[in-house]
Amino acid sequence: MTAVAGSALVDDSAGSALERADTERRADGFKRQMRFTPPGPGRVVTTQTAADLFDLELPDGGTFACPCWTIEGVTALPGGRVANVNDAPLPFGCGGGADTPDPTERIVVEPR
Repeated sequence: MTAVAGSALVDDSAGSALERADTERRADGFKRQMRFTPPGPGRVVTTQTAADLFDLELPDGGTFACPCWTIEGVTALPGGRVANVNDAPLPFGCGGGADTPDPTERIVVEPR
């Protein structure tokens, strides 16, 4: 299953949405931050991948993957950055154990 887990307008001409497969801790799924043009008079909605949340480049040159199932909040930040949030439900989240709460995780993606 594929779901749009959250969306937000970045400005008048662009929005950001989270698209995710119904998977957790599996490399065969996907989690993506999508950029879209919002609907409007004479405007066609278009989408493109802004970030692959399984393959994020870190400032130190490494990479990070967020395979959590519940990545579902998106918020526009100043400077074109976007915060993606995992709601980390206990006991079903991917970070902790069956009886350990997961911390709520936030991933901030810089514009390309």
